[in-house]
Amino acid sequence: MSRVIQIAKQLKELELEVNQLKKELINIQKICEHEFQKNDYIQVCTKCHYIESLYW
Repeated sequence: MSRVIQIAKQLKELELEVNQLKKELINIQKICEHEFQKNDYIQVCTKCHYIESLYW
């Protein structure tokens, strides 16, 4: 039973870390001077991996 509690605690810690990393990525993408590589549907920044749809 203690293993279940340990796993639940670790999951919570990892969720917090993922959320923090997502915020960090968004901040990096906001200040990036994008260099896009395009295809017919999307363009992806080669530096920060920001994705934009070319169809709205």
